[in-house]
Amino acid sequence: MTGITPEVRALMRPSAAALEPYDPAFSPVDVILSANENNYGIPPEVAPVLAKAVTEAAWNRYPVPLGGELRNQLAAWHGVAPEQVIVGNGGDELLFNLFLAFGGAGHALVSCPPTFSVYGLYASMVETPVVEVPREKDFAPNVDALVEAARTATLVVVTSPNNPTGDLFPREGVRRLCEACPGIVLVDEAYIEFADPGSTVEDLLDEYQNLAVLHTFSKAFALAGARVGYVLASPAVVAALAAVRQPYSVSVLDQAAALAAVTRSSLPSRPYARTAVASPTCWVASRRWTCACGPARQTSSASACRTPTRCGAACATSTPYW
Repeated sequence: MTGITPEVRALMRPSAAALEPYDPAFSPVDVILSANENNYGIPPEVAPVLAKAVTEAAWNRYPVPLGGELRNQLAAWHGVAPEQVIVGNGGDELLFNLFLAFGGAGHALVSCPPTFSVYGLYASMVETPVVEVPREKDFAPNVDALVEAARTATLVVVTSPNNPTGDLFPREGVRRLCEACPGIVLVDEAYIEFADPGSTVEDLLDEYQNLAVLHTFSKAFALAGARVGYVLASPAVVAALAAVRQPYSVSVLDQAAALAAVTRSSLPSRPYARTAVASPTCWVASRRWTCACGPARQTSSASACRTPTRCGAACATSTPYW
Protein backbone atom coordinates (compact mmCIF):
# COMPACT_ATOMS: atom_id res chain seq x y z
CA MET A 1 0.00 0.00 0.00
CA THR A 2 1.23 3.49 -0.86
CA GLY A 3 2.20 5.54 2.17
CA ILE A 4 0.76 8.89 3.17
CA THR A 5 2.67 11.73 1.56
CA PRO A 6 3.82 14.68 3.69
CA GLU A 7 1.49 16.97 1.73
CA VAL A 8 -1.56 14.84 2.52
CA ARG A 9 -0.49 14.26 6.11
CA ALA A 10 -0.36 18.03 6.64
CA LEU A 11 -4.08 18.19 5.80
CA MET A 12 -5.09 15.52 8.30
CA ARG A 13 -6.31 15.92 11.86
CA PRO A 14 -3.34 15.62 14.25
CA SER A 15 -4.65 12.40 15.83
CA ALA A 16 -5.11 10.84 12.39
CA ALA A 17 -1.86 12.19 10.97
CA ALA A 18 0.06 10.21 13.57
CA LEU A 19 -1.29 6.92 12.16
CA GLU A 20 -0.20 4.67 9.33
CA PRO A 21 -2.49 2.49 7.16
CA TYR A 22 -3.33 -0.73 8.98
CA ASP A 23 -1.51 -3.78 7.64
CA PRO A 24 -2.17 -7.14 9.35
CA ALA A 25 0.91 -8.54 7.55
CA PHE A 26 -0.70 -11.92 7.02
CA SER A 27 1.48 -14.63 5.52
CA PRO A 28 0.23 -17.36 3.13
CA VAL A 29 0.05 -20.06 5.82
CA ASP A 30 -2.62 -22.41 7.16
CA VAL A 31 -2.72 -21.03 10.72
CA ILE A 32 -2.44 -17.29 11.45
CA LEU A 33 -2.05 -16.99 15.21
CA SER A 34 -2.18 -13.20 15.30
CA ALA A 35 -5.67 -13.23 13.72
CA ASN A 36 -7.08 -15.87 16.12
CA GLU A 37 -9.30 -17.17 13.36
CA ASN A 38 -11.24 -20.41 13.68
CA ASN A 39 -9.13 -22.66 11.47
CA TYR A 40 -11.71 -25.45 11.28
CA GLY A 41 -14.05 -23.35 9.16
CA ILE A 42 -17.78 -23.91 8.68
CA PRO A 43 -18.77 -27.60 8.89
CA PRO A 44 -19.72 -29.14 5.52
CA GLU A 45 -23.28 -29.84 6.69
CA VAL A 46 -23.76 -26.19 7.70
CA ALA A 47 -22.35 -24.53 4.58
CA PRO A 48 -25.46 -25.23 2.44
CA VAL A 49 -27.69 -23.66 5.10
CA LEU A 50 -25.71 -20.42 5.03
CA ALA A 51 -25.46 -20.51 1.23
CA LYS A 52 -29.23 -20.86 0.93
CA ALA A 53 -29.83 -17.97 3.32
CA VAL A 54 -27.43 -15.70 1.45
CA THR A 55 -28.83 -16.71 -1.95
CA GLU A 56 -32.41 -15.95 -0.88
CA ALA A 57 -31.50 -12.59 0.68
CA ALA A 58 -32.80 -9.40 -0.98
CA TRP A 59 -29.58 -8.29 -2.66
CA ASN A 60 -31.33 -5.34 -4.31
CA ARG A 61 -32.43 -3.83 -1.00
CA TYR A 62 -30.50 -1.83 1.55
CA PRO A 63 -30.06 -3.78 4.79
CA VAL A 64 -32.28 -3.15 7.79
CA PRO A 65 -30.14 -0.61 9.72
CA LEU A 66 -30.37 -2.12 13.20
CA GLY A 67 -30.49 -5.76 12.18
CA GLY A 68 -34.22 -6.44 12.14
CA GLU A 69 -34.87 -10.15 12.57
CA LEU A 70 -31.22 -10.84 13.48
CA ARG A 71 -31.50 -8.37 16.34
CA ASN A 72 -34.72 -9.99 17.52
CA GLN A 73 -33.25 -13.49 17.42
CA LEU A 74 -30.12 -12.40 19.29
CA ALA A 75 -32.29 -10.77 21.95
CA ALA A 76 -34.36 -13.93 22.38
CA TRP A 77 -31.21 -16.07 22.47
CA HIS A 78 -29.65 -13.99 25.24
CA GLY A 79 -32.87 -13.34 27.11
CA VAL A 80 -32.88 -9.55 26.71
CA ALA A 81 -35.12 -7.02 24.97
CA PRO A 82 -34.33 -6.14 21.33
CA GLU A 83 -33.68 -2.58 22.52
CA GLN A 84 -30.69 -3.98 24.44
CA VAL A 85 -28.98 -5.31 21.29
CA ILE A 86 -27.05 -3.47 18.60
CA VAL A 87 -25.50 -5.29 15.64
CA GLY A 88 -22.34 -4.03 13.96
CA ASN A 89 -19.84 -4.72 11.20
CA GLY A 90 -17.82 -7.03 13.40
CA GLY A 91 -16.74 -6.15 16.90
CA ASP A 92 -14.36 -3.59 15.40
CA GLU A 93 -17.13 -1.24 14.28
CA LEU A 94 -18.86 -1.51 17.63
CA LEU A 95 -15.65 -0.74 19.49
CA PHE A 96 -14.99 2.29 17.30
CA ASN A 97 -18.55 3.51 17.81
CA LEU A 98 -18.09 3.13 21.56
CA PHE A 99 -15.15 5.54 21.45
CA LEU A 100 -16.92 7.81 18.97
CA ALA A 101 -19.95 8.08 21.25
CA PHE A 102 -18.26 8.24 24.65
CA GLY A 103 -14.60 9.08 24.01
CA GLY A 104 -12.74 12.26 23.10
CA ALA A 105 -10.69 14.84 24.94
CA GLY A 106 -11.36 14.68 28.67
CA HIS A 107 -13.05 11.26 28.40
CA ALA A 108 -10.41 8.81 29.59
CA LEU A 109 -10.25 5.11 28.72
CA VAL A 110 -8.92 2.61 31.26
CA SER A 111 -7.46 -0.58 29.79
CA CYS A 112 -5.51 -3.57 31.06
CA PRO A 113 -2.53 -4.47 28.85
CA PRO A 114 -1.40 -6.72 27.36
CA THR A 115 -4.75 -6.87 25.59
CA PHE A 116 -6.36 -6.20 22.21
CA SER A 117 -4.33 -3.36 20.69
CA VAL A 118 -7.31 -1.93 18.80
CA TYR A 119 -8.67 -0.38 22.01
CA GLY A 120 -5.73 2.01 22.15
CA LEU A 121 -5.76 2.57 18.39
CA TYR A 122 -9.41 3.61 18.28
CA ALA A 123 -9.01 5.74 21.39
CA SER A 124 -6.19 7.66 19.72
CA MET A 125 -8.30 8.24 16.59
CA VAL A 126 -10.83 10.25 18.58
CA GLU A 127 -8.32 11.88 20.94
CA THR A 128 -9.29 9.80 23.95
CA PRO A 129 -6.63 9.71 26.70
CA VAL A 130 -5.69 6.17 27.71
CA VAL A 131 -4.87 5.09 31.27
CA GLU A 132 -3.14 1.72 31.20
CA VAL A 133 -3.18 -0.51 34.28
CA PRO A 134 -0.69 -3.30 33.44
CA ARG A 135 -1.35 -6.89 34.39
CA GLU A 136 0.59 -8.68 37.10
CA LYS A 137 3.57 -10.91 36.26
CA ASP A 138 1.25 -13.93 36.07
CA PHE A 139 -1.03 -12.00 33.66
CA ALA A 140 -3.77 -11.62 36.29
CA PRO A 141 -5.48 -8.20 36.15
CA ASN A 142 -4.73 -5.76 38.98
CA VAL A 143 -8.38 -5.30 39.89
CA ASP A 144 -7.75 -2.91 42.79
CA ALA A 145 -5.71 -0.57 40.57
CA LEU A 146 -8.28 -0.82 37.77
CA VAL A 147 -11.10 0.11 40.13
CA GLU A 148 -9.16 3.11 41.39
CA ALA A 149 -8.44 4.30 37.83
CA ALA A 150 -12.08 3.71 36.84
CA ARG A 151 -13.33 6.29 39.34
CA THR A 152 -12.37 9.14 37.02
CA ALA A 153 -12.81 7.37 33.66
CA THR A 154 -15.55 7.61 31.07
CA LEU A 155 -14.72 4.22 29.57
CA VAL A 156 -13.31 0.98 30.97
CA VAL A 157 -12.65 -1.93 28.62
CA VAL A 158 -11.66 -5.40 29.83
CA THR A 159 -11.51 -8.60 27.80
CA SER A 160 -12.77 -11.95 29.08
CA PRO A 161 -11.21 -14.29 28.13
CA ASN A 162 -8.39 -11.89 27.43
CA ASN A 163 -6.46 -11.80 24.18
CA PRO A 164 -3.58 -12.69 24.38
CA THR A 165 -3.36 -14.07 27.94
CA GLY A 166 -6.44 -16.32 27.82
CA ASP A 167 -7.66 -15.70 31.38
CA LEU A 168 -11.15 -14.67 32.47
CA PHE A 169 -11.71 -11.32 34.13
CA PRO A 170 -13.03 -11.88 37.67
CA ARG A 171 -16.80 -11.58 37.92
CA GLU A 172 -16.56 -9.65 41.18
CA GLY A 173 -14.07 -7.37 39.47
CA VAL A 174 -16.67 -6.48 36.83
CA ARG A 175 -19.13 -5.60 39.60
CA ARG A 176 -16.56 -3.36 41.28
CA LEU A 177 -15.73 -1.59 38.02
CA CYS A 178 -19.39 -0.92 37.26
CA GLU A 179 -19.89 0.51 40.74
CA ALA A 180 -16.74 2.65 40.60
CA CYS A 181 -16.90 3.96 37.03
CA PRO A 182 -19.18 6.95 36.32
CA GLY A 183 -19.12 5.97 32.65
CA ILE A 184 -19.37 2.79 30.58
CA VAL A 185 -17.74 -0.55 31.40
CA LEU A 186 -17.38 -2.78 28.33
CA VAL A 187 -16.56 -6.47 28.77
CA ASP A 188 -15.28 -7.82 25.45
CA GLU A 189 -16.43 -11.45 25.34
CA ALA A 190 -15.27 -12.24 21.80
CA TYR A 191 -13.79 -15.52 23.10
CA ILE A 192 -16.43 -16.39 25.70
CA GLU A 193 -17.53 -19.46 23.74
CA PHE A 194 -14.16 -21.03 24.56
CA ALA A 195 -14.62 -20.59 28.32
CA ASP A 196 -16.55 -22.77 30.72
CA PRO A 197 -20.36 -22.41 30.80
CA GLY A 198 -21.42 -19.63 33.14
CA SER A 199 -18.36 -17.49 32.47
CA THR A 200 -20.25 -14.65 30.78
CA VAL A 201 -21.22 -11.56 32.78
CA GLU A 202 -24.19 -10.63 30.60
CA ASP A 203 -26.55 -11.64 33.43
CA LEU A 204 -25.30 -8.54 35.26
CA LEU A 205 -26.85 -6.22 32.66
CA ASP A 206 -30.08 -5.81 34.63
CA GLU A 207 -28.08 -4.89 37.73
CA TYR A 208 -25.71 -2.37 36.12
CA GLN A 209 -27.03 0.09 33.53
CA ASN A 210 -23.48 1.16 32.64
CA LEU A 211 -22.38 -2.37 31.67
CA ALA A 212 -22.01 -3.42 28.02
CA VAL A 213 -20.98 -6.86 26.71
CA LEU A 214 -19.46 -7.44 23.26
CA HIS A 215 -19.93 -10.65 21.25
CA THR A 216 -18.81 -11.69 17.77
CA PHE A 217 -19.50 -14.30 15.10
CA SER A 218 -15.84 -14.19 14.01
CA LYS A 219 -14.34 -16.74 16.39
CA ALA A 220 -16.36 -19.77 17.52
CA PHE A 221 -18.85 -19.39 14.65
CA ALA A 222 -16.01 -19.33 12.07
CA LEU A 223 -17.64 -16.33 10.33
CA ALA A 224 -14.76 -13.85 10.47
CA GLY A 225 -15.29 -13.11 6.78
CA ALA A 226 -18.90 -12.11 7.37
CA ARG A 227 -18.03 -9.27 9.79
CA VAL A 228 -20.88 -9.46 12.30
CA GLY A 229 -20.70 -8.60 15.98
CA TYR A 230 -23.13 -7.29 18.56
CA VAL A 231 -23.28 -5.51 21.89
CA LEU A 232 -25.69 -6.16 24.74
CA ALA A 233 -26.32 -3.11 26.94
CA SER A 234 -29.02 -0.93 28.42
CA PRO A 235 -31.43 0.65 25.91
CA ALA A 236 -29.88 4.07 26.58
CA VAL A 237 -26.35 2.89 25.80
CA VAL A 238 -27.57 1.05 22.70
CA ALA A 239 -29.31 4.24 21.55
CA ALA A 240 -26.06 6.17 21.97
CA LEU A 241 -24.18 3.63 19.84
CA ALA A 242 -26.97 3.71 17.24
CA ALA A 243 -26.69 7.49 17.04
CA VAL A 244 -23.10 7.36 15.74
CA ARG A 245 -23.20 4.23 13.59
CA GLN A 246 -23.22 4.15 9.80
CA PRO A 247 -26.80 3.41 8.72
CA TYR A 248 -26.09 0.37 6.50
CA SER A 249 -22.90 -0.99 8.00
CA VAL A 250 -23.97 -4.67 8.16
CA SER A 251 -24.82 -5.94 4.69
CA VAL A 252 -27.90 -7.95 3.75
CA LEU A 253 -25.64 -10.93 3.04
CA ASP A 254 -23.86 -10.75 6.40
CA GLN A 255 -27.15 -10.41 8.26
CA ALA A 256 -28.56 -13.42 6.41
CA ALA A 257 -25.54 -15.59 7.25
CA ALA A 258 -25.56 -14.59 10.92
CA LEU A 259 -29.32 -15.13 11.21
CA ALA A 260 -28.97 -18.60 9.72
CA ALA A 261 -26.29 -19.36 12.30
CA VAL A 262 -28.37 -18.12 15.23
CA THR A 263 -31.57 -19.90 14.24
CA ARG A 264 -30.11 -23.39 13.72
CA SER A 265 -32.13 -25.74 15.89
CA SER A 266 -29.05 -27.52 17.26
CA LEU A 267 -27.83 -24.41 19.07
CA PRO A 268 -28.09 -24.35 22.87
CA SER A 269 -29.72 -21.45 24.70
CA ARG A 270 -26.35 -19.79 25.28
CA PRO A 271 -23.16 -19.75 23.15
CA TYR A 272 -20.59 -22.27 24.34
CA ALA A 273 -18.12 -24.02 22.10
CA ARG A 274 -17.22 -27.70 22.28
CA THR A 275 -13.68 -28.29 23.49
CA ALA A 276 -11.64 -30.35 21.08
CA VAL A 277 -8.28 -30.28 22.86
CA ALA A 278 -8.13 -29.74 26.62
CA SER A 279 -4.50 -30.12 27.57
CA PRO A 280 -2.01 -27.56 28.98
CA THR A 281 -0.19 -27.19 25.68
CA CYS A 282 -0.40 -24.51 23.06
CA TRP A 283 -3.12 -25.08 20.44
CA VAL A 284 -0.68 -25.02 17.56
CA ALA A 285 1.58 -27.52 19.29
CA SER A 286 -1.39 -29.83 19.87
CA ARG A 287 -2.10 -29.74 16.12
CA ARG A 288 1.56 -30.65 15.35
CA TRP A 289 2.58 -27.16 14.31
CA THR A 290 5.41 -25.26 15.92
CA CYS A 291 4.94 -22.35 18.31
CA ALA A 292 7.96 -20.33 19.39
CA CYS A 293 6.36 -19.63 22.76
CA GLY A 294 6.62 -23.17 24.06
CA PRO A 295 4.11 -24.65 26.52
CA ALA A 296 1.01 -22.66 27.37
CA ARG A 297 -0.88 -22.47 30.62
CA GLN A 298 -4.39 -23.85 30.89
CA THR A 299 -7.21 -21.39 31.52
CA SER A 300 -10.62 -23.03 31.71
CA SER A 301 -11.08 -24.77 28.35
CA ALA A 302 -8.70 -22.46 26.51
CA SER A 303 -4.95 -22.04 26.61
CA ALA A 304 -2.76 -18.98 26.35
CA CYS A 305 0.85 -18.71 25.23
CA ARG A 306 3.25 -17.80 28.02
CA THR A 307 4.91 -15.13 25.91
CA PRO A 308 2.05 -13.15 24.37
CA THR A 309 4.26 -10.41 23.01
CA ARG A 310 6.00 -12.98 20.82
CA CYS A 311 3.03 -15.03 19.71
CA GLY A 312 -0.01 -12.78 20.22
CA ALA A 313 -2.38 -15.73 20.26
CA ALA A 314 -5.10 -16.80 22.62
CA CYS A 315 -4.63 -20.35 21.26
CA ALA A 316 -8.26 -21.35 21.75
CA THR A 317 -8.70 -25.13 21.76
CA SER A 318 -12.16 -25.55 20.32
CA THR A 319 -14.17 -26.81 17.39
CA PRO A 320 -16.55 -24.43 15.61
CA TYR A 321 -19.70 -23.59 17.52
CA TRP A 322 -22.28 -25.49 15.45
